[in-house]
Amino acid sequence: ISIKRFPRLTGETDDSPRIQRGIAFIAAAGGGKLVLESVKYILATSITMDINVKLEGQGSAQWRVGTTFSYTGTGAAVVYSSGSTRSLLKGILIKAETNAPNYHNFTGIDIQRGELLNIEDVTIIGAKRGIDCSGSVGALYLIDIDEITILNCLEEGILVRDTGSWKNGIRIGVKDISDNKIGIKASIGQGNTIEGNASEIGRNTEAGIVLTAGNWIIKGSLWIENSPKGIHVTGGHHTIDGEIYCIGKMIVDAGTLISNAKQFYSSPAYKGITNKNLKYWYSFDETSGSFCYDRRGYKKATIIDVANVTRNASNG
Repeated sequence: ISIKRFPRLTGETDDSPRIQRGIAFIAAAGGGKLVLESVKYILATSITMDINVKLEGQGSAQWRVGTTFSYTGTGAAVVYSSGSTRSLLKGILIKAETNAPNYHNFTGIDIQRGELLNIEDVTIIGAKRGIDCSGSVGALYLIDIDEITILNCLEEGILVRDTGSWKNGIRIGVKDISDNKIGIKASIGQGNTIEGNASEIGRNTEAGIVLTAGNWIIKGSLWIENSPKGIHVTGGHHTIDGEIYCIGKMIVDAGTLISNAKQFYSSPAYKGITNKNLKYWYSFDETSGSFCYDRRGYKKATIIDVANVTRNASNG
């Protein structure tokens, strides 16, 4: 059903009510798709998703061409709550105008409760927090976030909180999560994944990925770069697999981080990062100035006395 069937009513000055009417109509009919136009919609209040409803924009949110939600409130632009099972949000750019009072003072998407949810090709810009997996109303289960772009958030691009109900089976498919304070901060839950597909988590001012609890797998073709900390683990038990290129510190203060990935770093791998295969493999052709890196990503040498290092290397 086209959103054109739900125009603004007399006295309405933004598009939140008409979009909510469309969602309610489709949910009451047992499910379906509400198709938005390739225009800018002004949202003064939150849009709440409903059961079996697909809310689909036009164009490409990643390239910021097409359906746009210009949010003016300070809550969340889109909310998943008690009735949000089996719903889809696709192809939408969510942002606040750079000169608006709520710039850096709103949440793009708040997932308070949900099961079998899909968020696809969504871009969020200029929020306080991009996606908040809060679980404040109930459990989060089988949440698929794919082709997600989150830029220039004051706090986290994506936050999976350590409060609220349990959070299992969450997949975060990254496209570009950059220029935030922290790219992804994730905690409790089992069977959760952060995955790249020629993707980047970069230029986040504090860290690319912070893992505080639970069990997470980081995999795929993913660049983590230009942040003071690439991956910072403070709890939980996690695994890295695939083509992960982390150019930054990998720090494990507590918990474990097991790596099977092909990686290289510009800073040391700290305690707690377990190499399941090789103990030491210094590859001296991977050098930059006074540093050398291994191709499997577990050690970096600082060359202080080149002659001495060369002699030691010749003895294995």
